[in-house]
Amino acid sequence: MWRQRTDSEIDEQVHALLARLLDSLGPDGVALAFHESPLSDMFGKLGREFGAALHDTTVRIAAAAQAHGKGLVAMPLESKLYFPDIPPHTLESFKELAHWQDFSEATPEASWLKKFLFALHNLASPDETNDVRREGGARDLARQPSAGRNLSRLGDAIDRLCGILQRDGRGPYIVIRAEMQAILNDPNLKGPVEAAFAAIAKRLPAIREQTRLALAAAASTSAAGV
Repeated sequence: MWRQRTDSEIDEQVHALLARLLDSLGPDGVALAFHESPLSDMFGKLGREFGAALHDTTVRIAAAAQAHGKGLVAMPLESKLYFPDIPPHTLESFKELAHWQDFSEATPEASWLKKFLFALHNLASPDETNDVRREGGARDLARQPSAGRNLSRLGDAIDRLCGILQRDGRGPYIVIRAEMQAILNDPNLKGPVEAAFAAIAKRLPAIREQTRLALAAAASTSAAGV
């Protein structure tokens, strides 16, 4: 019978994976890992409550590296996931799966729902009684009772997402915070890797500005073509 893994079992698997990865590297090898951090709106504020993915992978990787006596250099990364502006009554309708089929592929509503599922990080999992794989995601949440005024936890998840949405000139968004982690087989590599990460970090503001200008230009072209 399937059961949820405990924290200690997950840590054991992370430690074993890291050990095998480092064993496959040469003495001066560097293993790169990229994952969201617990501070990310997706994992920390939504996925942790309603999803099935680990929200603290970066913390577990860092602990495993330390346990194996390996150095680790981390570079924080941050981006925004924008959602279309949707009327409140439409957001309320999203809380019932039967309404989802009303929105075709190219609509803002379909885009909002796709990004919601992506931010949710709720995956299919085995059923505890008969080992049949459940569908996961919104369908499972729709079958679970609400902790508040909604008909199901699907409504709770949508309310939670709407509660953490922020807004700037482009519209509503959530913040995706991540880390690029370098696990070092040789501790002497820490200095050079830190310098390389620092050089990349200096370029990030310029890259973000170029991205902003490109998006603005694309939006202007799209508006002119309508």
